[in-house]
Amino acid sequence: MSATWGNAGFWKADRSQSPAGAGDRNERRSDKRYPIRTELVYRITRGRKTIKVGHGLTIDMSSAGVLFKSRVPLVRGLKIELCIKWPASAGGPTPLELYAEGRTVRVERNHTAVQIRKSAFRGQQV
Repeated sequence: MSATWGNAGFWKADRSQSPAGAGDRNERRSDKRYPIRTELVYRITRGRKTIKVGHGLTIDMSSAGVLFKSRVPLVRGLKIELCIKWPASAGGPTPLELYAEGRTVRVERNHTAVQIRKSAFRGQQV
C-alpha cells in the first residue's frame, strides 16, 4: 500500500450531534465503534518533520477514532497521520483510502487508540 501525505481536502468531523454518555455507562466514547480490520500506514510527526513511519492493522473504528495494532508500541500524546486502506470502493475501479490526522490518546502494549481531528476519503495512490 502506498500513501501520499498532505493537508488538502481534510475536513473536521462535527460531533455536536453525538450525545455524551450514550450507550454503556462504562463506555467513555460517545460514537459507535465498528470492527473493521484493514491495513494502514501511520506517520508520526513533530511540526513539519516526520519522526517515524510504520504499518499496522485496524481493530475498530468510529467517526471520532481508530484503534490499531502495530509491530512496535507507540506512546500517548503523539501527533499522528493515518492512511487506512478502505474496505469498500466508491463504485469505480479506484480503491479508497481514509486519510486522518489526530493524536494518540491510549496505548496498551502494541495497541494504539487515535482520536481523529481531521479526515478525508481519497482515491488510493498508485
